[in-house]
Amino acid sequence: MPRTERLDVPGVLYHVIVRGIERGRIFRNERDHEDFVARLGKLVEASGTTCFAWVLLPNHAHLLVRRGEKALSWVMQRLLTGYAVSHNLRHGRSGHLFQNRYKAIICEEDAYFLELVRYIHLNPYRAGMVADPAKLGRYRWSGEGVLEGLRRCGWQETEEILALFCRNRRQARDGYRRFLLEGSGEGHRPELSGGGLVRSAGGTEQYLANRRAGETMRGDVRVLGSSEFVSGIMKKAEALERRTHRLSRLMTPRQVIEKAAKVAGVSPASMRGRNQHVGRVLAKDLACKWLVEDLGLRGAAVAKLLDISKSAVSRGVVRGQRIEKERGVALE
Repeated sequence: MPRTERLDVPGVLYHVIVRGIERGRIFRNERDHEDFVARLGKLVEASGTTCFAWVLLPNHAHLLVRRGEKALSWVMQRLLTGYAVSHNLRHGRSGHLFQNRYKAIICEEDAYFLELVRYIHLNPYRAGMVADPAKLGRYRWSGEGVLEGLRRCGWQETEEILALFCRNRRQARDGYRRFLLEGSGEGHRPELSGGGLVRSAGGTEQYLANRRAGETMRGDVRVLGSSEFVSGIMKKAEALERRTHRLSRLMTPRQVIEKAAKVAGVSPASMRGRNQHVGRVLAKDLACKWLVEDLGLRGAAVAKLLDISKSAVSRGVVRGQRIEKERGVALE
């Protein structure tokens, strides 16, 4: 059965779950934790992603993020690939570290935002790694301590969460702690770890009750939210897909490269390979951005077209986004 295509919609909230292959450990020691957190922080800042909650456990990890300028896949591919290579070298192992693809569920903020923050940060307590939920802030490998003001983490967003409790910082933290402890007896909540009709309805019983009442709902396994929210997300995703499809029919990759060269005032042939000439670098960066994000080409294909590495393509996409804004240019 083919894998479901990911939904990539700018500005939405994602609950991301990463698991070790065959439920194996992905964090063996302190160095592993430090490495993953450092990589996550750098990528969050580089991509314009907003991270609200996170937790690392021996064989899995949870993140609650809002998609920024870069696609979530851009962040996760670099995070997981880089960490897996580093982890395998440290521990003298080879092969896959993570189980299949990471799970990324688009979540309706109004309905689930605080519930997800609490659910994610309660994980160490539910797993028996922290005996007292009142001491969750002391668990180092989680964003809980940052929210409680016990640790600092420059790339973790806390203001949006605390502002929902009180304008006064101390009172806001007190209110958040009470909210956290109130949920400590709920146990595992599977509806917060996936999407679809049943999960969005709050479970099988509620879903059946809605059906008996004649309520029609739209669901998608990639989305956790109301029928109206799912419909809105699908419309946005379809509009982005149509734009990419339209541009790919209007322009060939060669024409895109030629347009980037014209903007920078260089020849298309001069863009191939490594070159430090300012105009040629600018042209390549624009071409990378347009080919990957607007035409939907894979990084490997763009790397071959421009005779550069895949990592150079990734860096070019980020710089190309900035150049578009600064120069007021676009592929269309």
